[in-house]
Amino acid sequence: MYGDCRQVGAFVSLSSSLWFPKRRMISGRKLFRAVYACLPISSHPPIYFVLGGPGSGKGTQCGMLANKLPGLVHPICVGDLLRQEALQENTRGKWIASILEQGNIVPGFVTLGLLSRVVVREQQGRNTTRAILMDGFPRTLDQAIAFEQQIGTCRAVLYLECSSDVLKARLLQRSTTSGRKDDVARVIERRLETFERETSQVVEYYRKKGILRCFSGEGEPQVVLQSLLDYFRSELEAAVGLGGQAGDSLCGLRRASYEKR
Repeated sequence: MYGDCRQVGAFVSLSSSLWFPKRRMISGRKLFRAVYACLPISSHPPIYFVLGGPGSGKGTQCGMLANKLPGLVHPICVGDLLRQEALQENTRGKWIASILEQGNIVPGFVTLGLLSRVVVREQQGRNTTRAILMDGFPRTLDQAIAFEQQIGTCRAVLYLECSSDVLKARLLQRSTTSGRKDDVARVIERRLETFERETSQVVEYYRKKGILRCFSGEGEPQVVLQSLLDYFRSELEAAVGLGGQAGDSLCGLRRASYEKR
């Protein structure tokens, strides 16, 4: 699909606007979107959003899942992507850094741009990945809807539930070693408030869609991990719908992964 899109993009870039019958002018951008929508959509690994308050263990669990299911699960930490962008010595990087340092949410168009590049790389580069875990996305309802319109739908939303007291205690403890500028008491309070105000709407949105899966995030990391592994045991096969030799290969990889525990 993307090779076709690049050809269409090159054609559209020849002119900022084109004339169509009945003297109706359509902009190059609108033409590109119209042609893009008609192109066949290539499949990408099923996408799972992993949500939870700051300090709920999203990144920890995504990393542990990837270690337990090597090659099958690929985690994408949205926060890490944004922090990497914030390190760039340019106006954009400094702007993103200032937003993160204040504990606010980076505008959706920035996050979606970063995520779309990662999804494209997954489509083009990996052939063993069976699930993409997006850690910490979407943060707002607007981001959730924009993702569906511009990239695709997620298969399920994994929500790690933690009380505010547990989140605050974890963040304060983490602040002693993390070195992150958003792990300070003042910013922690704002991050928790922002999460409650914005992400709670996202959680309810997916609950109504019937794809929200809740897990307690307050237990020990290994206990939380086991509940997620139990979920993925059947989910990975159902998500890709593999059969025959391909299905046997996936099952073999899964068995090998679990035997390492």
